Order: sequence, then structure tokens, then C-alpha cells
Amino acid sequence: MAEPSGRRLFWPTLIAVAGVAVLVGLGTWQIHRLDWKETLIASMEARGAEPPLESVPFGGDPEAIEHRRIRVTGSFSHDKEMYLQSRVRNGAAGLHVITPLVLGERGTVLVNRGWVPPEKGDPETRPEGQVEGPVVVEGVIRLDHEPGPFTPDNRPDANQWYRMDTRAMGAQAGFDVVPFYIVATTGAAPGGFPIADGPAGVLVTNNHLQYALTWYGLAVALIVIYLIFVFRKPKT
Repeated sequence: MAEPSGRRLFWPTLIAVAGVAVLVGLGTWQIHRLDWKETLIASMEARGAEPPLESVPFGGDPEAIEHRRIRVTGSFSHDKEMYLQSRVRNGAAGLHVITPLVLGERGTVLVNRGWVPPEKGDPETRPEGQVEGPVVVEGVIRLDHEPGPFTPDNRPDANQWYRMDTRAMGAQAGFDVVPFYIVATTGAAPGGFPIADGPAGVLVTNNHLQYALTWYGLAVALIVIYLIFVFRKPKT
């Protein structure tokens, strides 16, 4: 005896409805992310077009100056280097070197000097890049942001950092730092490493529309598969 139609379709319908709801939800989330990312890029472009700040601003709202270009003079405290793990440049894995820049009596700011391959993580392997005395750093102001769900916890005791935590990194280095950091954009240091980003600063990818269309496309495909299943002629 053939199974009643309602019973035959109960579980496939339940699975299809749940699957479509999840896929549409993921696509809609990507649309929201697209709006956020476009706003972020517009802000970065607008602030990047403003004249660079010629000194570190103290006080005020740090969010009002994020993505602003800046040019400051100070001395690197190379013995306090810290390392952001799992950083990729042109497909190659490596580290980002974070170094306190001492601004004399005006305070200290952390600088992301750029990328090094794993074998250049030890500063003794790149002595030319450990520039002594006053240096001019050009870069972009950035703030800490919440980590992703799969970002490991920072390990200050091992000098292994997986996300920027300006306050904690400053404390680890023994400095009272300003509540933002600078991403250097002045190219490679003497000797070739670290390699900073170019004049355009930090590039931000925006693939959220592509991701949204992919999720919506999968939802449509699931609906088509379900309809084929429903309207197919049962075998006799």
C-alpha cells in the first residue's frame, strides 16, 4: 500500500522549509553586512582624502578620527615588539610586527609596522629594519574591533596576539598608550622587513553581495528540488 501523501511529504517539507529559512536568513545577513561595509568604505575614503594629521591627537572621540591619515615623529622601542599571528600577504603566511612609538613626553602610540614571514619573526634576523633614533611614521589610524567567533584568545605571556587589544598590548609593553594604533603605510623598512601597506593604506574587501546571491541561489535551488520531489510521479 502506498504511503499517504501527507505523511510522505511531512519530513521533506519540514526539512525544505527549515533549509530555505536558514539560507534566506544568511543571505539577508550578508545584505546587512553589505550596507555596513559600504558605509565603512565610504567613511574610509572620505577621511582618507583629508589632510594627514601632523601629531597624535590626545583626548576627544577616537571614532571621529579612525581611518584618518597621520604623520608623526618618534622613536621605536624595538625591544618591546609584539606579534599579530596568522597574517597573510599575497598568499603567504606570516606575522605583523607591532612596535611602540615613543613620542617623547607626549606619550606613546602602537604602530603596526607591517608583515614579516615566519623566519623573520625574530628581530635579530632583520637588524637593518630596527631603525634607531627619531623616525617619521606615515599611516592610518585604526581602532580595536570585536574579534570574530573563531579568533583565538590572545596569549600575552607568549607574545602571541591574534587581534589588536591596544590597552592590553600597551600594558604588556609597559607603556600608557593612546586608545588607537597606527597602521604604517610607508612601504618596506630598511633591509626589506617589515613590509607596510602602500600609500593607499589598508584595503577592505567587499564580497558581501556575492555571498548574499550565493545563499539566495541555494535557497532557490532547494525550492526547485523540493518541487521536483513533490510533483514527481510515484512509482507503482
